[in-house]
Amino acid sequence: MGLATRRTAAAGAALAGALIACGVWFTGPAATPTQERGPGGTAYVSAPAPAGYLLLDPAYDTASLFSVEGQQLEVFTELHWWLPREASGAASTPLLAPDGSTQIAYLRAASEGVILSLRRGQVDLPLLSLRAPTGLRGSIPAGYLAVSDQVVDEETGSLFSVLYVIEAITGVGTDSPALRLTTLHASPQPLPLAIGFLEGIPSTVYYSLATSTDASGSDLENRGLFVLDLATGDVSPFLDPTNRILGVSPDLTFVAFYSAERTPPEIRLARLDGGSTVLFQPLSGARESGRAVFSPDSSRVAWGTVVGGSGEGASFQLSLASTFGGPASLVDLAALLPPHPSPIRHADPVAWLTDSALLIQVERESSSAVYRYQIDSGEIGPAAAGLFITLLYP
Repeated sequence: MGLATRRTAAAGAALAGALIACGVWFTGPAATPTQERGPGGTAYVSAPAPAGYLLLDPAYDTASLFSVEGQQLEVFTELHWWLPREASGAASTPLLAPDGSTQIAYLRAASEGVILSLRRGQVDLPLLSLRAPTGLRGSIPAGYLAVSDQVVDEETGSLFSVLYVIEAITGVGTDSPALRLTTLHASPQPLPLAIGFLEGIPSTVYYSLATSTDASGSDLENRGLFVLDLATGDVSPFLDPTNRILGVSPDLTFVAFYSAERTPPEIRLARLDGGSTVLFQPLSGARESGRAVFSPDSSRVAWGTVVGGSGEGASFQLSLASTFGGPASLVDLAALLPPHPSPIRHADPVAWLTDSALLIQVERESSSAVYRYQIDSGEIGPAAAGLFITLLYP
């Protein structure tokens, strides 16, 4: 399949003046129901439990596919991965598809820019040529990709932010963006967070507005949450850009966030169907909070918090709580990790694998590694070098 062309004249939806008109957070449209009530209470059924995960080792330009138990299943080499980070890779097929192979999507650096590529084994299939992408997100279940970019109108020279929703196996969606917004070079850019389905067809895209927080562009700060209706092109604001987005549950039941204007950060959970919001009390001395991840059944949430000063004076805390509220339990991540000559630069939970297992990303001055934390026993397993990219589902 050759590189697909864009139709830069495709109609999109404008945010108009709605971004900060309604206070600290908005109530969005009713979402597709994602839960049912059984004998044991509420069970979230729209997202399956993960079956594996993908790690990227930038030092060797390789990505490794692991089962949820931690067994290495496959290695992808010579990727030419662009800006190693979670927002630059996704699953495009389920783990261990019927034909025995798994296909990943990622942003590949090329002489002409950046290419959205599909990798199957050691073969790359170019899907879409991009100018200045912000991020990539795969659907659950795998099969669709949402990717954002910046484009220049050839006739007027105007700059636009665009967001594509693409069926990976066919490439349908590469010719015309689902969202098109007038923008500036320095403006925050749309970053897709999740794809919602209705009767098996993508119906919505949840996205935030992201800015780079470091010179390399590898770290992003997400603010605000917006819902793009793929049938109409309409955008509905759910949380305004004064709020930092920490994570969305895989079943699209919850979003975790906090007000960027408050210190220490107060972590909140809002239901995406417009239901009640849960507030967790902030830690004393908390400086910032990073990622939030949800258990496979969406009953619990975990997030990381930086406490104290910067550099070696910082403490990295893991919080675990019920999504229904109540007190959070705390774990000092540094105390769990084995001795290392290089101090921790950052530590965050990045994925909740099973009811009792979390993946913890640990960043040091010259290395990155992912550890498996057993919640029940409090033990940390051996590290795998690299950066967490995505979960894979059956």
